Amino acid sequence: GVLSLASGQAFDYETLSLYQVTFSVRDQYLSANQSKILNISITDVNEAPYFIRTIPDITFGEGKAGTIVGTPFIQCKDPDPADVLTFSISGLYQAYFNMNGTTGKLTLAQDWDLESGKATSTYLTVYCVDPTGLQAATNLNLNITSVNEFSPVPSLSTAGINITDQTQITEILLNITATDKDFGDDSCFHFYIIGFGFGSKYFTINGTGNLGQLSLLQHIKLKYAFNATFTVAVSDNETSPLVSSVTVTIYYTPTPPEPQKPPSFCTLCTKEGIAVVSILAIEGFTIFVIVVYVILKYSKPIYATTPTPFSSSHQPRIFEQKKKELDTISHKSVISNISESSEVSTDSEVSNTSSGSDGSSLSSYSLSL
Repeated sequence: GVLSLASGQAFDYETLSLYQVTFSVRDQYLSANQSKILNISITDVNEAPYFIRTIPDITFGEGKAGTIVGTPFIQCKDPDPADVLTFSISGLYQAYFNMNGTTGKLTLAQDWDLESGKATSTYLTVYCVDPTGLQAATNLNLNITSVNEFSPVPSLSTAGINITDQTQITEILLNITATDKDFGDDSCFHFYIIGFGFGSKYFTINGTGNLGQLSLLQHIKLKYAFNATFTVAVSDNETSPLVSSVTVTIYYTPTPPEPQKPPSFCTLCTKEGIAVVSILAIEGFTIFVIVVYVILKYSKPIYATTPTPFSSSHQPRIFEQKKKELDTISHKSVISNISESSEVSTDSEVSNTSSGSDGSSLSSYSLSL
C-alpha cells in the first residue's frame, strides 16, 4: 500500500506537526490479528511573512527633519511563530524618510518643504522581513499638506493719506494688499484696525480676498492741521492664524475759511450813523456856545493902557452897542439849546478909574454876561 496526502490538503507544521495513522492487513478471507500505528512527523519549513491587510494612507504636514510622519498600522504575520519580523522601506523619496525597524514608526530624514517644490504626495514600499530574509511587501501612500509657516506681507498703495474736512465717507483713501508665501495659500485675509483710539474712531477698513480698502467712518471737522498714525493688522485667516501689521499715516488739513469783506466805516451810510452824527453835532455846538458864554462871563476886565481918542461922552454909547450885539448872539444860541427855565443876566459897568495928569480922562470898561 502507498500512503499519500489527500487532494486539497497540506501539511502545516504550525498547525499539526504529528500524525498517527492506524492500519491493518487482511486478505479476501481473513484479517490480521493485529493492527499497526504509523506515526508521521511533519518537519518545520521556513515560510515568508505576509500582510494581513493593506496599510492605510498617512497624511502629514510638511516639516523639518525629525518630524513624525506617523506609525503605520502594519499588520504583518509570519507563519513561523518564532520568527521576529523587521520593517524596511524603499521608493523614490526613500532618502527623506526613516522607519523604525521594530515599531514601524516613520519620521522625516530631511526637510520636506512644499514652498521649495516638493511633491504633495508620494508613496513608499514597506517590507516585512523575517530572520532568513523572506519578506512581504506593500505600498504606503503619503499625502503632504501645507503648514502655516509665513505671516502675511502687507503693502500700502501710498505712504501717507492727505485728507481735509471735505473728504467724503464714500471715498477710498488707501488700498492695502496682502500676500502670503505659504504653499497653496487661499489669498483670503482679514483686515482690521488695532485699538480703540483715533484710527478706529474715524476710519474703517473693508477687506475682500487679499485687498483691504480704508475709508472714513465719520467726517473729521477739526479746525487745525495735524498728523496722526494708527496700526492696521492683517491676519491670514487660518485655523492658527499668523498676523502682521502696518502703520498708516494721516495728514489732515482743514479747509481755509472764505475771505470776508472788511467791516464798513461809513458812518453816514446808515440811519443809526446819521442819528449819532446829528446828536454829536448838536451837542458839540451846544458845548461851544456854553464855553464862549463862560469865557465871556468869567473873564477879567480889560483895561485900556492908551488914551482913547473918543471923548468920555461917547463911551457909554459904544458900550451899549457892543452889549446889544453880544446879547443878541448869546440869546439866539442859548435859547435854541437851553430850556426856558435858564436865566440870563447881564450887567454892565462903566466907570472912570483915573484921570491923566494932563487932565484927559482914562477910561476902562468891564462887560459881563
